Amino acid sequence: MISALILAMSLMTQSSQVEDPSQSPPNPALAPYVKLSPPDDRFWVGADLNAAWIESKDRGTPIIAIVLRDGDPICDSWTQQHLIDPAFRKVLEKHGVPALISLPGSNGKIHEPKQVEDDQECPIAGFEKCDQHSTGEVLIKDLPLPTLLPMIYLIDEDPKKSIPIPQEIPFRGAPALEEYLSKSSKDKKPNRTQYRFLLKHLDRAWEYDQQDEFEKGCRELVAAKRLLPLFSPRLQEVWDQAYAPYRGMGIQMIRRSKAAMKTNHLMGMRMLTRVAKTMADLPEGERARHMLNAYQK
Repeated sequence: MISALILAMSLMTQSSQVEDPSQSPPNPALAPYVKLSPPDDRFWVGADLNAAWIESKDRGTPIIAIVLRDGDPICDSWTQQHLIDPAFRKVLEKHGVPALISLPGSNGKIHEPKQVEDDQECPIAGFEKCDQHSTGEVLIKDLPLPTLLPMIYLIDEDPKKSIPIPQEIPFRGAPALEEYLSKSSKDKKPNRTQYRFLLKHLDRAWEYDQQDEFEKGCRELVAAKRLLPLFSPRLQEVWDQAYAPYRGMGIQMIRRSKAAMKTNHLMGMRMLTRVAKTMADLPEGERARHMLNAYQK
């Protein structure tokens, strides 16, 4: 009996394809999971405004756009004081998606990267490369610009809802910025660290599926599922895509457990227990748990 149990358990993990298409999970039009590109450790959005808008919508936070004028001595002094300040940067990430816009200087030009040994570096304090900031003005094209910069704007997808932060706030540093942004937000929003964790959990689940690491993938999906209530409904759809192959596997395992019960009830119960344990806190795991409770009554 032990050898038969081992054989049955091995069969449960051999394939992630649902055997009977007619019994496949609902929503057959569900798109295959496309691996995400989680934000790396780069702090600034850079020129990729599409990624900025996606993160902004997912988190329910604005793009926090800092506007500088190239070569302006006030802006240069401000960047050296604040853009390299960890506390100031932490406030920006906590309350939004940080972006920096460098406007042409009085000569009508934008700075060039400076050559440092065999590499090129951005001359703006707090930046390693010039591609980490945007030289475009699309985010602020409909907003009034003061003569004195720097200026910080909270950018909404609806330009009419985009607002400037009072001009004295940036000069007062991280505590003043934190106080202002905390008061301006009605609800507590997820920070960027939580966002990155969620995306990484989803990507790892996808990778573990490719590597046939079923149990590890289930753990990643559970971790991601716990974070989902913080974010927009779009990420629930992404989670569903990542979960799809695991759901197919769970359905197979439950079917095989039920089939085994017809000839060996004890073996079938053990197989079903394994599904409930391996997929705990996932839909098929909950289904297996309810089935166990029903069989044991």
